[in-house]
Parts: sequence; C-alpha cells; structure tokens
Amino acid sequence: PSFHGWYLSMEISRQTIGATEAFKTLGLQCKAVSNGLQTFISPWIDG
Repeated sequence: PSFHGWYLSMEISRQTIGATEAFKTLGLQCKAVSNGLQTFISPWIDG
C-alpha cells in the first residue's frame, strides 16, 4: 500500500496562539478517519 500515514506540512510556531491545540485536533482527526495511522507534524525552526 502507498498510504502509511499522515504528514501535516504546515510549519507554524508553537508560539502562535492556538497552534498547539489546533494541530492536536487535526492530528486526532486524521487518525480517526484512517483507523489510527501515524501522523507526523512538520516542526518549525523556532520550536
């Protein structure tokens, strides 16, 4: 199979208000629609 998980490529600082919770929600939604496939969230250089 060619689909082994999710890669969320939006690079955003965790200092952006609401970013952490938004990415958590998005990651959980990706897992929910794909029967728990792995989810990688692209990090941002300033952490």
